[in-house]
Amino acid sequence: MKLRVIFRNDGPLVHCQDNPSYRLVSIDLTPEQVEKLQPRYAYSVGSKDYYEEISRCFLELYEDEEG
Repeated sequence: MKLRVIFRNDGPLVHCQDNPSYRLVSIDLTPEQVEKLQPRYAYSVGSKDYYEEISRCFLELYEDEEG
């Protein structure tokens, strides 16, 4: 499983009225990370099981205490 993040650079839009540029970063997840991201069982209707769905994702950017 991969985690994909798309970064957007609005510099060309702000300075030149051109299209923003984008950068895609793909990260291979470890088995432990994949396990944490597996949807959990939510409920059943008859013989059909339903699981959580991804609603929103947030990427938190922070500096370590030394940075």
